[in-house]
Amino acid sequence: VLAKAGGGEVKVKEREPAPAKAAETPAKPRLDRSALKKRIEAAEDKIAKFEDLIRRIDAALAKPGAFATDKARARQLSQQRGELSRALGLAEEEWLELSAQREAAA
Repeated sequence: VLAKAGGGEVKVKEREPAPAKAAETPAKPRLDRSALKKRIEAAEDKIAKFEDLIRRIDAALAKPGAFATDKARARQLSQQRGELSRALGLAEEEWLELSAQREAAA
C-alpha cells in the first residue's frame, strides 16, 4: 500500500497479515435443529422404504424356479436389487452425516 508523506515522497507501508482462519477446510453450513430433524426423519423413511423393497425382491428371487420360469424377470429384479442396494447405502451415509451434525449441535 502506498502512502504519501508530507514532502511529496511515496512510502510503502506493509500490510498487516490477515488473521489466520480457524479451520483450513470450509465448514459445512449448519442447519437449524428443526430442519435437521426433518432431514434425518426423511433419510430414515428412505432407508425403511429401500429395505422393504429389497426384502420384497429377495423374497421373489428366493421362490423355487424364479430363475427357471422367467429369466428376464429374474434378471430385472436382480438389477433393481443392485440399484436399491446402492441407494440404500447413500441414504445410510446421508443419515450418518446428518446424525453427526445433530450430535455436534447438541
